[in-house]
Amino acid sequence: MNQRWHTIGKRLGILAIIVSASVLSIYLWYRHDYPYGQSHCCSLAVQDALMEYAESHDGRFPHGESSPEASLSLLYKEGLSANTLRGMIVPEKTTRSILESGHLLTPETCGWHYVEGLGEGAMTRCGFAATRDRRHMQKRPGTLRLRGVCRRALERGNQA
Repeated sequence: MNQRWHTIGKRLGILAIIVSASVLSIYLWYRHDYPYGQSHCCSLAVQDALMEYAESHDGRFPHGESSPEASLSLLYKEGLSANTLRGMIVPEKTTRSILESGHLLTPETCGWHYVEGLGEGAMTRCGFAATRDRRHMQKRPGTLRLRGVCRRALERGNQA
């Protein structure tokens, strides 16, 4: 009987080690993929906010601030959340505190690449707000690839 309990205890110990190793592996994978926590900073939300902004600003997207990211942060005043503006690489707390204090974002505090000075016409031809998270781009090849039409629109400064 004593031998039986010893065998059961051994098996339970091995099972506990396997379960612990599995949980640790999942946690480490999660922290690798989401170092600032999981974020649904959807480019579609940014696109919708840009289109709404353009509708009320003569067809132009945010521009004219000290940096493209500062211009993009004007969308916060139009209702885009700090969580979305943070992108995937900046902690939400950092972005939220800057925006709530009335300041604008900088390249270090905004998780998006943004090309300012474009208008609504460019939205159908190219994506110009893209994540700065290199791991995200590696998983989704082509995230920042500019097609010829987009390059020409950027070079022209988009007269649309």
